[in-house]
Amino acid sequence: MAFSTATVSKFDFWSFVIGKLVRIVLFLVLIVSLFRFTDNIVGFTKGQMILLYATMNLIDIIVQVFFFRGFHALQHEVRKGNFDFALTKPVDPLVLTTFRYVDLMDIVTLLPSVGILVWAIVEIGSATFSQAIWYTLLSLNGLAIVYGIGLIFGGLTFYTTQMENIWMFYRHGMQMARFPVDIYSGFFRFTFTFILPIAVIVTFPAKAYFGILSLPFYLYSFGLSIVLIMFGKWFWNHALAKYQSASS
Repeated sequence: MAFSTATVSKFDFWSFVIGKLVRIVLFLVLIVSLFRFTDNIVGFTKGQMILLYATMNLIDIIVQVFFFRGFHALQHEVRKGNFDFALTKPVDPLVLTTFRYVDLMDIVTLLPSVGILVWAIVEIGSATFSQAIWYTLLSLNGLAIVYGIGLIFGGLTFYTTQMENIWMFYRHGMQMARFPVDIYSGFFRFTFTFILPIAVIVTFPAKAYFGILSLPFYLYSFGLSIVLIMFGKWFWNHALAKYQSASS
């Protein structure tokens, strides 16, 4: 149903897809252009920079396809009173919120994103099997961290429907993850590691693939996802219990 709705206007659909593809290509042009004048950026080679971008892009697209739209649209559902109807249905409101809005147009951009990842792997050269496994596990862990953040933002929606700036804070933060967190100053590096953990979501998996991520950061990454999921689920339930419906 979501895909049928998205393709009602073929022009709108392909304009959206082509716009996303152009944005991906333009950033790749930037990376390739920068490496015409240098061999590395804060120690990262061209292949490593492309892998970092491919990782950010893949995680961001998967999030957009499956659960970002649901959490983001919750503020509009609460504001209009439509969320009341979700509470009357025989399904967990969290499940309904998470998967109600599926952005299938982004699936079209998955293929070129995977192609960029393959290009980066070829550019970097050989990696050990364990490095590839840790990269995969930490990327999945990054998705769990984003979902935990979505749970917290979703819970906040029951206290205030003016969540757009908070969501944009996350969105722009993810765009900054296109570059390794190492390029930022100490304050921003700390912020992107421990407050808005985009480094944990994107940079850590890439560094694991390069074999330069230290053990404490592995432990911190997995521990953070567990804490965020557990706290996010508790906060969601707590905020939902405080929700005053539009009909009350």
